[in-house]
Amino acid sequence: MKFLVNFFFIILSASVFGQELKIDHFNFVTDSITYELKYAYNQPSQKNPPLLIYLHGVEGRGSDINRALSNSPFILGEKLKVQDKFLIITPQTYRPIDWNEGVVDALISQIIETKKFNNQKIFLTGISMGGNGVFKYITKYPNKVSAAAPIAGWGDPKQACKLKKLPIFAFHGELDHKEGRKTGSENMVNAIKACDGKAQVFLLKNTGHDAWTKTYSSEEFYSMLLNSDPTDTKFEEEIENEIDAKHSADDFLTYNKITDLHSHLNENSGLVTIQENEFWTVTDSGNPPYLYSFDTTGKIIDFYKITGASNNDWEELVFDGSHFFICDIGNNQNLRKNFQIYKISFPFDRNLSRLPSEIISFNLPDQNAYPPEKDDLNYDMEAVVSLRDSLYIFTKNRTNPYNGIVKFYSIPKTPGNHTAKFVGSFSVGEGRMLETFITGATYLKNSNILLLLSYANLYVISGWNGGPINENMLTKIPWKSFSQKEGITYLNDKVYFTDEKYKGLLGGTLNSLSLIDILKKSKKIIK
Repeated sequence: MKFLVNFFFIILSASVFGQELKIDHFNFVTDSITYELKYAYNQPSQKNPPLLIYLHGVEGRGSDINRALSNSPFILGEKLKVQDKFLIITPQTYRPIDWNEGVVDALISQIIETKKFNNQKIFLTGISMGGNGVFKYITKYPNKVSAAAPIAGWGDPKQACKLKKLPIFAFHGELDHKEGRKTGSENMVNAIKACDGKAQVFLLKNTGHDAWTKTYSSEEFYSMLLNSDPTDTKFEEEIENEIDAKHSADDFLTYNKITDLHSHLNENSGLVTIQENEFWTVTDSGNPPYLYSFDTTGKIIDFYKITGASNNDWEELVFDGSHFFICDIGNNQNLRKNFQIYKISFPFDRNLSRLPSEIISFNLPDQNAYPPEKDDLNYDMEAVVSLRDSLYIFTKNRTNPYNGIVKFYSIPKTPGNHTAKFVGSFSVGEGRMLETFITGATYLKNSNILLLLSYANLYVISGWNGGPINENMLTKIPWKSFSQKEGITYLNDKVYFTDEKYKGLLGGTLNSLSLIDILKKSKKIIK
């Protein structure tokens, strides 16, 4: 759908409910329809405030902007001085249809451009029809806002896994549903949580459809938005600049890009190579339960559906010489109590389209709360290696404040139900969470070297044979370039890694580097 956008900046000042606002008009002309909209906005006293877009419900339609504003954060949050903390945009539509996500996206883009908005935080909220509009927008554009807060809304649970990485705060009146059924917000949030997403639902007691009056009048609502997962909005350039300042040029690990990966592998997570020019990978939550093979051009050679398996959050792929292990261990919110690993015999008939698997299920011995306190958020996992008759699993630390501790466990390779054995923990040293949390692993059994992957560093652990790890065994080597590195493996004298496509721009590549270079730098760098 193409958009021809015409703006008419009238620069009107209007007194709405006793408060000064400005009103602009604009048209959106598409191939099939013309939207004639207006929007109201305030002039906050705070310099460079975050942007809050509000989508009204059915009763807000019309030509009188007061109708759109009557239930908005600008009005209901007046006593909280919300108008000084946010640049609040309240568009109004007169057409009896749902909010169009393309129109909302064009509106946000034009607001950023014309209002010279340069704060990285953009929040989207809406009520009833507008709550549905919020879900529709973030399903299509999950990476364009910092957090979303639909109220009395509903969405498409089939699309829920697209929203797993976005902080979502859904509000609904507990009485606003048919008897025996859950609210639209509950259905959507439960579906997102099944993908280990960040969504939360808040049911307001003794409240019907109007859940917005209580919500927009609450200080906690706005604090929740402002404090929502700020680490997800960090930019690679900022982190790379910090890394450059800490290290000399000779310290960095350089590598060669081999190829861009097929678009179906944009969310790759885990990497194995068994022979030259063939690699194996899986993709994480929200993607099909497939095992893929691809070559050095990025072309997918084969893909196999794993029967009896579901992709809750596949985060690692391991090969031990006779079996693949697909590790469904992602746990972003630290809410999961049980994890699965799918064990697949290899070699198998390459003419098959479906592969049977055996299931290894396990739980963690030391997690007692779901989720735990913020300073104990260390039960997400993305890195696994095979050693003898066990799999060793390393945590992806999400503690707040971040403490850089990696815990690791072992489980047997035999199918069945297990409680993981806690082996030990160690620190990866100083650094921010996005720089240092562990996202992949591979083990060089002939030399007893464990390689742990992070977005900004490679950790070389020498002399490891399945026991505890101490700081004298570990060397941190910074990558020359920051990216969302997710899978690592080796073959002969080369180490390979893949990174996930980030916001459709960066990553999505297969890369290689010399194992000898890694070992030389690990000896040179001061630990």
